[in-house]
Amino acid sequence: MPASVGCIPDSHLLFGGDEWWFYGPRVFAADTIYNERIPYDYVVKDTAFAGPTCFQRGDNHYSNQRGEMIAKQRSTAIRYRAAAGGESVNQEEAEEPVWSEEELAALEERKFAWIRMLHDLGHSERWWDDVSVGDLLPERVFGPHSVASFTT
Repeated sequence: MPASVGCIPDSHLLFGGDEWWFYGPRVFAADTIYNERIPYDYVVKDTAFAGPTCFQRGDNHYSNQRGEMIAKQRSTAIRYRAAAGGESVNQEEAEEPVWSEEELAALEERKFAWIRMLHDLGHSERWWDDVSVGDLLPERVFGPHSVASFTT
């Protein structure tokens, strides 16, 4: 869990990513792992998307029962006014696409190529030495999406 503190009323929070540092002690089955959450810093920047936006970083320090530092995780949280994000969206650029029967059939063929590859592999791994430079591999296609499928 990020070491974020404070509350910004009516704000949205986006996860901005993690950085990790590992310090070397091995973790064994009988170890007890402790986590200390420490806010690190924050900065407020004016963004084109949502106006004033807070970028907050927090650290998680993981140690074992002997007090040995195992890892440090630094997480970034991005907070902005919920209403501001919608204000910057141009609704005219957000048109729902209309798919032709030919376009949908082409997408289905690309999806099926991925499924054929999985069956050909027997649902096993593809190892690095099974692929050569220049090999054409099928892509995994997602979509077209509805609002419901995209948000989940």
